Amino acid sequence: MQEREELLSAYVEVTDPEALAHEVEEAGAEIHAPLRRTPWGTIEVIVRDPDGNLLLFRGAVQ
Repeated sequence: MQEREELLSAYVEVTDPEALAHEVEEAGAEIHAPLRRTPWGTIEVIVRDPDGNLLLFRGAVQ
């Protein structure tokens, strides 16, 4: 059900979302939405965990 609805299960503030995204990719996890810079000054990436939950990781633009 979570996958169909495309709802976020968690929002996590991190210091380096770019490094986290690269780590996640290297580990073979699914990037649901690639890194993007937002108009409000953050960088975000959305990852799908093995249970299908969408997790948003976000940090300030350095």
